[in-house]
Amino acid sequence: MPLVYERFFALRPDARALFGNDALGRGRMFNETLTMILECTREVGYLEGIVEREVGDHRAYGATLSMYESYFEAVVQAMQAALGESWTPSHEESWRRQLEHLLSIVAGADDR
Repeated sequence: MPLVYERFFALRPDARALFGNDALGRGRMFNETLTMILECTREVGYLEGIVEREVGDHRAYGATLSMYESYFEAVVQAMQAALGESWTPSHEESWRRQLEHLLSIVAGADDR
């Protein structure tokens, strides 16, 4: 989790102010992200509602769609760094596919 936020804040220094020093909030957000990624693989019907609520809450804090894009990129980069030489093109394709799917749900919720 710290590696994700290190990379996220490197990509989006402006987002750091939205988080302050809230390690618990960062951990919760990362865990929810992993859960949503897994739910994307199962194509559950309730995911859109959960994402819509989260996007609405995050919009109130000043989060933008481009911040989600950077956050998801940071997740991929952190996973790649954590796996090192074990990271394969299949891992890359799978993670990016699921995060693109999740981002499309976020974008749809952001339009509402």
